[in-house]
Amino acid sequence: MPPWEDGGGGALAARLNGAFSSGLRNKAGPPGVIIHQFDRFGDHTATPWKVIAPGAKLADRLSASLVNSELRAIFGGEAGGFVVNPSFNSILCAWAVDAGTMSRTCDPPGPSATCVPGCSGNGAVWCEDSPSNYCPWGPSHLADMARQQLEIARGRYNEVIVDAFVWEAKLPRSIEAVYFLAGGEAKARSVHQKIISHFGLRAPQIPLLKLDLHAASEPFQYIEV
Repeated sequence: MPPWEDGGGGALAARLNGAFSSGLRNKAGPPGVIIHQFDRFGDHTATPWKVIAPGAKLADRLSASLVNSELRAIFGGEAGGFVVNPSFNSILCAWAVDAGTMSRTCDPPGPSATCVPGCSGNGAVWCEDSPSNYCPWGPSHLADMARQQLEIARGRYNEVIVDAFVWEAKLPRSIEAVYFLAGGEAKARSVHQKIISHFGLRAPQIPLLKLDLHAASEPFQYIEV
């Protein structure tokens, strides 16, 4: 596994702010930043970075949102979460709207040639094969998903489905940062400290960031701990 990036939390915040501002103009990676909100399934445990779902068939994915300067809505949940590291995760699909993905399960759980958790099932057809306003985009089509959201659901949040098996296998590198929104600092600090302690990291390796989705520029701010 490659070494941790040099530069610390300030450098990461600057890079995320660049991706957020660039959005669809970003050609070096996703058209924005992918974040996973604390969802109350496992984030109150001693290991809040692990995927704990209400049932085995839901433990093979986690839902996230892609945000940028034009797409600022996110799923409810608690006021904080994780920044998903795109270099150490596998995106299964992305929806321009909330797709009710808890009903899209695979048996056995996990992606296969015939089933993709949170993506296929319930008659879903890939958008790149048959475009509609309610379909999943493949992992190489995040920009197409973002364009569709701008057209049909700008004020709503999208749903990016992350492979939970890869997330767990690549820990702690699958987490790029812990972030919090207004009102969520205490919870995020607690989660951040647990991660740093458990994996024996220096705090800037997985930084703590404040996120202001309403900021005109630099929505991510590095918080020293």
